[in-house]
This record gives sequence, structure tokens and C-alpha cells, in this order.
Amino acid sequence: MTYETHAAVADSARKARHLFALKLGLAPSLKLGLAPDASRGVVSSRQPRPDLAGRRLCKPGGRTIYLVDPAGYRRRVPDDLVYARIFGDGCDVADHRGLEAIVHGPSFAANTMLVRGQASETLYLLDRGRKRRIAGTAVLHKYSFDSRRVFVVRQPLIDAVACGADWE
Repeated sequence: MTYETHAAVADSARKARHLFALKLGLAPSLKLGLAPDASRGVVSSRQPRPDLAGRRLCKPGGRTIYLVDPAGYRRRVPDDLVYARIFGDGCDVADHRGLEAIVHGPSFAANTMLVRGQASETLYLLDRGRKRRIAGTAVLHKYSFDSRRVFVVRQPLIDAVACGADWE
């Protein structure tokens, strides 16, 4: 009888944590840094693919475009406007049959763009409230970022934005 009571309390606490995480918009597995299926006890065959970093991919016949980030995660480009802000062209998007096997990272935000301050030549990918320094022209070309799409803003605005990891 004691075991049943403790089990009910533990189950109730687990449900409360899950509901709290859902209200915050976080899956419990993501808060722990695990793959999304790990919290359900499912072994995921999905893997990051750093060897595909810089590739723009879509499912064969699909319209949703993903960019494979430096860590090898596929990140969804939410719409044509974001695509135009960072790439500028519609070419070099490859059909990829194994797209589902690549771990899905966070989608780019609707306001993602390339930026730099007017007093600096350093380029950043601005996404989800963080600036990520683009580590040189080789990286710019690797990801097919279009330098003609860079928004030039006042330097104090760029300096005030939180830094994320460099985009390499």
C-alpha cells in the first residue's frame, strides 16, 4: 500500500513537471539536452550529420527547406522571406531521401537575418535573439549566405545583442 502511494505521488510530480515544461514551450527531453524521443524511452536512430554542414536540403518533392548547421542538425527555414534574407537565391537546394535520419534542431525564427554593425565588418547570423559570428568568408561561402543580404545597423544595437556560438 505504501508503494502505491509513493508511485502515485511520483507520477503526479512527473505529470506536473511535464505540464510546466509544455507551458514554457519546452519538451522535457530538450531541457535535459536529450534527443526528443529519449524522454519516452525510444532509442532514436537519428544522428547529427556534421559532414553535411552547409547543405540546403528538402524531401524529394517537398517544399520545406532545411539548412544543416555546423553541429550537423537540420534547421527548418520557416518561409520564403527568411530564405531570401539569408540566401537570396533558390538554387542549390538538394533533394535528400535520408532527411528524416538527421536530427532536427531548432527552426530558424521568423526574424532571422544576416547583420553587421556600421562600424565593423564582422558578419553575424541573428537568430532567436542571439548573434552568431560568421567565422570568415569561407564559412560565408560554405553555407551559401549572401553578403548582399546583410542588414547594416547602428553599432550599439549589434553590441547589445547576446552572443551565441560562432557559426563555423
